[in-house]
Amino acid sequence: MYFLISFDITSNKRRRIVVRYLLNYGKRIQKSVFECHVTEKIMETMVGELAKLIEHREDKIRFWQICKDCIERVEVVGWGDISLEDDEFWVV
Repeated sequence: MYFLISFDITSNKRRRIVVRYLLNYGKRIQKSVFECHVTEKIMETMVGELAKLIEHREDKIRFWQICKDCIERVEVVGWGDISLEDDEFWVV
């Protein structure tokens, strides 16, 4: 499953912790945006773990599941390319 994850976290400390966590599962494509190719089970675990890392009254994290057909229509303007390999997904 392919996911786009974005966040708005007010604390520098919490933001660093979330970034380090997400780097284990995906590619950072912008300062607060990651793309991940993970199983549904792993995503459920990620959502639960990330929920523990933030302050719910100040921070937010959004998760978008992206279908394979939609990924194939992604366009990138600027540097980078699109890779759709079976075991990983990076758009840079």
